[in-house]
Amino acid sequence: TDGDGDGDEEEEGGDDDDDDRLAKQEGGRRPYDNLRLYPGDGTKLLRVLPPSCADAVLVTFPDPFEKDHHKRWRIVQDDTISSVERALVPGRGMFLLATE
Repeated sequence: TDGDGDGDEEEEGGDDDDDDRLAKQEGGRRPYDNLRLYPGDGTKLLRVLPPSCADAVLVTFPDPFEKDHHKRWRIVQDDTISSVERALVPGRGMFLLATE
């Protein structure tokens, strides 16, 4: 941690050096400034995103939950698709789904 108590904590050996190196290679701009990853249940995130805020939503290899009593865990459902549609920018937003 940086120890100054401002809540802006840094871990030693983190990715900051790599980020700075990449930014220098890209003329001061990080090549991924417009990318956001959410390491949790994306359906919960979709519900709170503002309308028309996402250019793309990617779902990669979701568990099919084939048994009927597990159907509530399936990601491709009416409620989820409605949330995706609301979050995507109209006319250019993309929903990308990769399955086996």
